[in-house]
Amino acid sequence: MTNAILSGDIKDGTVASVDILDGTIVAGDISDGTIENADISASAAITYTKLAMTNAILSGDIKDGTVASVDILDGSIVTGDISDGTIENADVSASAAITYTKLEMTNAILSGDIKDGTVASVDILDGTIVTGDISDGTIENADVSASAAITYTKLEMTNAILSGDIKDGTVASVDILDGTIENADVSASAAITYTKLEMTNAILSGDIKDGTVASVDILDGTIENADVSASAAITYT
Repeated sequence: MTNAILSGDIKDGTVASVDILDGTIVAGDISDGTIENADISASAAITYTKLAMTNAILSGDIKDGTVASVDILDGSIVTGDISDGTIENADVSASAAITYTKLEMTNAILSGDIKDGTVASVDILDGTIVTGDISDGTIENADVSASAAITYTKLEMTNAILSGDIKDGTVASVDILDGTIENADVSASAAITYTKLEMTNAILSGDIKDGTVASVDILDGTIENADVSASAAITYT
């Protein structure tokens, strides 16, 4: 009967595993698409290279938490593979050196993120510092540019200017409020020229030192009878 039994001679469903010679079933003996999961032994240990797995593994086939860095092809993870909001600080390498331009930092940097004493003038946008950004009482003379040319009207100078702040010889008449110069303000050695004084009808009797008025000091024709003492004893001659 060698090679004499035909397929048609065998009753369907009657050929058992024991009837088949080990190692004699080849791919051609198996109808395409007929091998199912139940046909494969639990201990088959089919070599991975014998499987056509290109684009075949689904997310659900992978056990959660089992994919390690070595399992991922370098440079193959794209933004679409990452769930929004899942990247945390611990996921970023300490040596990542992420380019600053790749970060969305608009209005994101807080005061606490900046190391004290590291913000320089070049880091500040011109014209952006306002009074609210400056702590009261912190601006000192050294902070003001020698060429700042601050407008005088912007200074609160009421009762602030001291004598030492005024350059000698620079106070003019227009700088002095009318009627404010008093006797104490005039130096005892001022030696003000008489012609600079408005003395018309101003000198009183008490201002004249006794015995110092001479004939030349009296206007001719101004001595009257009442000016002569009753005990003058003027010589008749």
